[in-house]
Amino acid sequence: MPPPSLVVLNTMAIAWAGIAFYALHAPTWSPLLALLVSLTILTLTRHATPPTRTPQQALRARRVIVLSSLAEGLAICIGVAGISAFGRNDLWPCILAASVGAHFLPLARLLPAPRYYATAAILLFAAAIGLVLPYPTRTFVIGTLGAASLWATALLLLPARPKNAI
Repeated sequence: MPPPSLVVLNTMAIAWAGIAFYALHAPTWSPLLALLVSLTILTLTRHATPPTRTPQQALRARRVIVLSSLAEGLAICIGVAGISAFGRNDLWPCILAASVGAHFLPLARLLPAPRYYATAAILLFAAAIGLVLPYPTRTFVIGTLGAASLWATALLLLPARPKNAI
């Protein structure tokens, strides 16, 4: 069984891919393609081992994850309310990508999980580039970059092959 972090990364990648498919007005079965990608990654990473932590470190990691996720949710709510107040509902993908990207920064530093810096950078870049793209292109680009960044992060956890493996 893959570590819970891999399951979460792949589940969220499916959601980001769904956003991209939504922008394309793709058939309703299209997200099944994203599910197939995630299941493949989860199969490939099934032997990945979570980091070894003491009980105290595990408690700290859970707190960091919970607080970071709460801050992410709050940022999304405030951001969506803000763009709605200004009549710019078309910017919701930018708010989502910026909030999710920013949520990876404390995780990268405090877990520590350095690979999350790249994930954060890609999502923050997607949010920034989305500000200059027209709608619905913005939604497609942000959804695609969001899914790709999470899948790439998950693939970085592939277990190393033994040197004597064929």
